[in-house]
Amino acid sequence: FTFEMFVQAIGHDRPEMMDRHWQPQTMVTCVDLLRYDTIARLEDRATAFPAICERLGVDTTLVGHLNQSHGSKDLRPLYTPAMIDIVRRVYSADFDRFGYDRDDIPAAA
Repeated sequence: FTFEMFVQAIGHDRPEMMDRHWQPQTMVTCVDLLRYDTIARLEDRATAFPAICERLGVDTTLVGHLNQSHGSKDLRPLYTPAMIDIVRRVYSADFDRFGYDRDDIPAAA
């Protein structure tokens, strides 16, 4: 099962039937029903993590770090134009609601 096959599969799923791990965040977070005062971009760990800890009143030195990436991988070669179209369509509401650039393909994970 390849990454391309995965992207093609989510392109056929109805978002409300998707597993929560890859379901559009606008559905998971219920942004149309709940009022959020802070939305943090967790992919920007250097600024998001300390800001979240500060908001919660937690000392960052006391919080363990799980799921840390050890090195990075260039993700751009993994995406075909068809895959990019699927991602843009499936996550369209996320792009709009959270202000992501539809042309930005992550350079690294």
